[in-house]
Amino acid sequence: MAHFNRRLARRAVLSCILFMAITGLASAAEITSAQTAAPARHLGITPKVGLSWLTYKEGSATDFAAIGLKTGIAGWHRIGTGTLIQLNGSVTALPVNDTGLAVPVRFAAMDGTWITDLGATDNSPSHWRTQLGLGAYYKRMFVSGNKFGYTDVNGPLALVNFEKHFSAGSSGRMEFRISPVLDGLIPLAPSSRELGFTVEWKKPLVDGRSLGVMAEWSELRIRIENSQVESNSLALGVIYGI
Repeated sequence: MAHFNRRLARRAVLSCILFMAITGLASAAEITSAQTAAPARHLGITPKVGLSWLTYKEGSATDFAAIGLKTGIAGWHRIGTGTLIQLNGSVTALPVNDTGLAVPVRFAAMDGTWITDLGATDNSPSHWRTQLGLGAYYKRMFVSGNKFGYTDVNGPLALVNFEKHFSAGSSGRMEFRISPVLDGLIPLAPSSRELGFTVEWKKPLVDGRSLGVMAEWSELRIRIENSQVESNSLALGVIYGI
């Protein structure tokens, strides 16, 4: 029964992310077909690449630290005044020699979030723009032979964004997020969760594009059978807004 609940929860989370993607694409088609005198920007894609400093501990048998390459992509679509859908995906690859485990290790994650503005929605340099987001996430590890690691970790997520636009045209953003872990459809203990914090700075380029830098920190705590898993990562990289 627990295995069935886990499969049901995984399908629900993935269906939620897929629904957000389809809704965003459908709304994009409607907006693209509409003509306006001064069209606002409704779609954006941001590739990301950087280095990730990561530690991983699972019980007493697996404990390593490594530096890997993290690549990702974020997409957003504004569906109304002060409301947008955001989709994220990333993969972190660790060199075999750095882990000391003689097997390749990969971390993959994806999420979808519905984000809305709280209060003022303009980009005036005189104030911070605050946003609240709710959504779902899915993540797993890929390890040769499945010797260790977690799979099908999923659940709801909540985030708060603080964004500020400066008079020179650049912008900064801070994001705080919390993601409880589900066992089937039931949340695990409060200690099983992921916390995340992101800082970004972007400078506009020509044709609405942008270039910036970002720092991402995350901490995952989850219990797998009789082993406690603890994973921490800090990623530093560049972002390019299209």
